[in-house]
Amino acid sequence: MKGVKLISGIAFGVAMLLIVVLIIGEQLSIGIRIKLSFLSLGLGLLGIVLNLFMINESKHSIAFSLFYWVASGFLLVGIWMMVVNSPFLNAKYILFVGIALMVLTYFIPKERKIKKKDSDLLDDF
Repeated sequence: MKGVKLISGIAFGVAMLLIVVLIIGEQLSIGIRIKLSFLSLGLGLLGIVLNLFMINESKHSIAFSLFYWVASGFLLVGIWMMVVNSPFLNAKYILFVGIALMVLTYFIPKERKIKKKDSDLLDDF
């Protein structure tokens, strides 16, 4: 299970690195920019989906993890749409939703409450 978390973290990190390369690399040809943009979107979404599948093994609460990764998905798609200059929808709205969800994660408790299975009266003190 730790291998899946490692793969998802690497995929999401590489996706963010590719987005930085796309933003900085003005001299890249259009073919390379298209391939890199779709690769960054695919890797980012792969990282997010793998993390959502492993949400029960997270050290954070399920609500926090869910909001965090959904917000990361909106931010990834919004940044990707800005990089490729998507004509379909204004990327600012998607980025706004992602930022708003990310702000909500600050108000959700991070700690996962672990229920004790063998709880005796004296053990609780």
